[in-house]
Amino acid sequence: MNATTEIFAGEKMPYYMSPADGMNEEYLGYARKLVTMVFQTLCSTQLEAIEAPAQKPWSDYENRELMREAARFTNVAAEMVELILGDLNLDAEALRKEAETSLESGRKLRMVTTPIISWNDGLMQRYLYAQVMLGQLPSMISSNYIRLANIAQKLMMDHCLTNWPQDVGTPHLASMQRAIEEGDKAELQEALERWWPIACDSFGRINSDNDQTYNRIGLKNRTNGTCKQLFLDTASRELTELGLSVPAPV
Repeated sequence: MNATTEIFAGEKMPYYMSPADGMNEEYLGYARKLVTMVFQTLCSTQLEAIEAPAQKPWSDYENRELMREAARFTNVAAEMVELILGDLNLDAEALRKEAETSLESGRKLRMVTTPIISWNDGLMQRYLYAQVMLGQLPSMISSNYIRLANIAQKLMMDHCLTNWPQDVGTPHLASMQRAIEEGDKAELQEALERWWPIACDSFGRINSDNDQTYNRIGLKNRTNGTCKQLFLDTASRELTELGLSVPAPV
């Protein structure tokens, strides 16, 4: 018996808190679409070659540690999402292969497909990627699809929030501050200008039909525009405090 059947059987707490008009094919169809997008994005992230060339003695060890942490996160996250694919009659292996063959398409995947060209370039990519996640995950934490909400909460607490609530994304900020102190401000500024439009593209189209439907039926509780503005506000403030010049929003 899968999660959908359990709702009607009442055998245990349902995985879905159904919308006001009850469970229907529209809800299930959009749940499949949203979970597919999340899973394939994680699969694409797993395929990313995130290790940048080490340019300083201190960065060599730190870069390897950040690489291992990113790999650990994406592996765990993909495994968690894979656990609910069966409830939606989705084939994990087929979705994974599709993600591999379509890696070069779509603006939203540019964050993981654009080559990293240096240590400081990779450092900026990791910082902005974490900030993109901090902007996106809250939209699913209050999803009425309970299992998706639980996964989003775990990803945010385990990966994005280093020491909640005092420190958020501190490994990346501390590394960038150290690089600036060692004379790399110009390189980080160049990396910011390279990655900023790519990060801004990660949120999807504003007011798209899919986005409006996700929010109307309760699968998400924040629009793409709201998520993007959260990213812009947080990243702009932190980067400005580091003394970097933030490009105009894209």
